[in-house]
Amino acid sequence: MAQSVMAMCDSGMTTNALEGAKAERAGKMFPTEPIWIAATKGSIVTIATPVKSTLGVSGAWGEAISV
Repeated sequence: MAQSVMAMCDSGMTTNALEGAKAERAGKMFPTEPIWIAATKGSIVTIATPVKSTLGVSGAWGEAISV
């Protein structure tokens, strides 16, 4: 999970994403819908899925990948 949070920070995602990551670790998050990001060869991109907690906190799960 630490890598996911770092990817979120590096890609400029908001504090809400970090709050979402904390809630995910507590087992309180569920995915809402996937986001697919197109990339050209040689790019480093973050693929994220928006999530929302049962308390209404929004965030994202994501990973930085090299293509």
